[in-house]
Amino acid sequence: MRIAVGTDRGVMVLKPGEAPGASWSMVNYGLSTRRIQALAQGAEGSLYAGSEQGMISQTLDGENWKTFAEGLASASIRALSLHPAEPGTLYAGAQPAAVFRSGDGGARWERLAGFNAVPGAGNWNSPIPPYRAAVKALRQLPQHPRALLAAVAMGGLIASLDGGLTWAERHQGLSREVNDLALHPARPARVFAATGTGVFRSDDLAATWQETSQGLPYLFVQALAMDPEDPERLMAGITQQREGGASLVARSQDGGRTWQVTAKGLPSLQGQCLTAMTSMPGLFAFGTDSGALFVTRDFGESWWPMRQGCPGIRSLLGLPEKS
Repeated sequence: MRIAVGTDRGVMVLKPGEAPGASWSMVNYGLSTRRIQALAQGAEGSLYAGSEQGMISQTLDGENWKTFAEGLASASIRALSLHPAEPGTLYAGAQPAAVFRSGDGGARWERLAGFNAVPGAGNWNSPIPPYRAAVKALRQLPQHPRALLAAVAMGGLIASLDGGLTWAERHQGLSREVNDLALHPARPARVFAATGTGVFRSDDLAATWQETSQGLPYLFVQALAMDPEDPERLMAGITQQREGGASLVARSQDGGRTWQVTAKGLPSLQGQCLTAMTSMPGLFAFGTDSGALFVTRDFGESWWPMRQGCPGIRSLLGLPEKS
């Protein structure tokens, strides 16, 4: 069990300490001069990292990285997704809002022009510097290998059902500030969205949405994670306001219908923005822009620090044992 951590100063790969509650140890560390905002893993175990500097890097061993930029037009990379049925096909989401595709494992990229041709694209924006909308999450399901969902802040949910050739807005009833997405593995039409006005759920592959935020003390939701063994259990990272204020973690045991704050073992997260979450069998983890990194193995009954002194955290990814 390992977790990749994308930070303001590169990528760390961590593994658990030997004793419960012990600090996680660093297995690998690379790309120290880059802010890593997106992570993804290929079927063969390779790790991909997307940076603010408009580059995507790939490693097989965690130590030696190859970096690609051809076709990315210096866009800040905010999201990565690997095609579930086509090895070597990758998608990248960017700021300013755009989606790129590679068919050769990341060596060369093409911008998918149809993404920015949807009717509302001219109104996409961001209320904070650099005031440009961003694709903050890209998701695909094996059951729908040609369907691609893009979370745009602020622009809504933009979807392609033909592998990125054509796109359409699919945010009826949904906030236009979409920060993260979680997909139900056994119900491929069920999608959860973390937004600036709460958690939303769709049961028709993002065609329509309903708010499911009962119990959340704050409605600015930055991140979502779903229990891979029990998809009715979710965690949400919530922040008092977009720029920070105070952050909390909430859990749902009923598919997002109700939420409860979980904080045992957590320090005050005042002044920190919860930026990333991930889940693996038996654990959830989250990180903040100030470098706080915590894990729970009992669905939020207790939290433990994973590692002290981390740079600001921008992305997290659970890695399977074989990696």
